[in-house]
Amino acid sequence: MGMKCRFKGALIGAVMWLMALVGPSVAQGAPVCLPSDQVYAQLARDFHEARRFTGLREDGTLIEIWVSALSGSWTLLLTTPQRVSCLVLVGQSGDVGTAVSGHR
Repeated sequence: MGMKCRFKGALIGAVMWLMALVGPSVAQGAPVCLPSDQVYAQLARDFHEARRFTGLREDGTLIEIWVSALSGSWTLLLTTPQRVSCLVLVGQSGDVGTAVSGHR
């Protein structure tokens, strides 16, 4: 199996794991939701993040992961078909380009 396929498999696994976490976290507290264009501009301008992953849920909600190559910050958004993006999770030390040692 090629490196690209292994990376894609690891990324999909990580997103599935995050999705399992997202359900309860959204239900327990009100996420911050704003028009998508405003959220995208702020992530790019203030955090130097770029969208690195998108996935579409059956209900039309878009799952987005934004990552900064400069700082390693990352943001997980849920975006509605009405173009409203909700901040779900944020973190540090994000790196989409390399595999984590010991994980497949």
